Amino acid sequence: MSRRYIRRHSRPDQPDPYDGSYSLTDPQSFNRYAYVQGDPVNLVDPSGLKPGDACVKGDTVGVEGNDGRCDETPRGHVDVDPPTDTSPMDDPTMYNFVLNSAFLGLGLGQGPGRAEKEISDCQTFAALVDTIANDSSSRREFLDNIARTFTSADNSGIREMRDNGQGPLVPPRRSFGDSGFKSQFKDGGNQARHFVGGFIAAANLGWLAAKTLMNDRETPGVDDADIALNGVSTQLGANTIGRGIGYIRKNAANDIRTQVCE
Repeated sequence: MSRRYIRRHSRPDQPDPYDGSYSLTDPQSFNRYAYVQGDPVNLVDPSGLKPGDACVKGDTVGVEGNDGRCDETPRGHVDVDPPTDTSPMDDPTMYNFVLNSAFLGLGLGQGPGRAEKEISDCQTFAALVDTIANDSSSRREFLDNIARTFTSADNSGIREMRDNGQGPLVPPRRSFGDSGFKSQFKDGGNQARHFVGGFIAAANLGWLAAKTLMNDRETPGVDDADIALNGVSTQLGANTIGRGIGYIRKNAANDIRTQVCE
């Protein structure tokens, strides 16, 4: 793999892939276009996947490994953390990390003294979905994790979501508002949880059954924002039926950003 550097833009013309080339403990790694995290003096990255300390092996510049040996950077995805059985959002500090990291693409390149952009509920929601997708090893694990993160349910089962999904949100689960959501979806409520309810219902039941189920709970003329959101969430959820985690990693958060967020 290689990336073409465009001098006119002062950066490569395509981002690094997500798998294996970022670390949740290093916000700088979330700048998908940065070369060696902005430190070309001390780091090298021949494959475009994992910066490391520079060393020389014969006539070849390599990367110094943990064992002190000088090796060429391996091709392909490397050092992907193994999946866990819990949601990555179970750690309360993860919320603050996502809110303040470059993962959102809002703080990149800001120097000292420059004002931080306000992060909306919808932007935070999409960023958390992105993190969860990349930390999930399967479609079902992703659905379970978003259920545990954004609702009061313990998994994404239909009965569990129906019986417990609307209960109180006890920390580390947090409640969202509707800031940053498109105007047709705003009603002052927790629209992240509402979206996840429709998304999971459609992922389990299909679009029409899920949309009917969700809209049966709403009153036209009163809950028009929720009805409009149901139309989008169930469509996107239905698109995951039969899809693998790779599709979800690539599309879930971006679909939210483009179709739900302002």
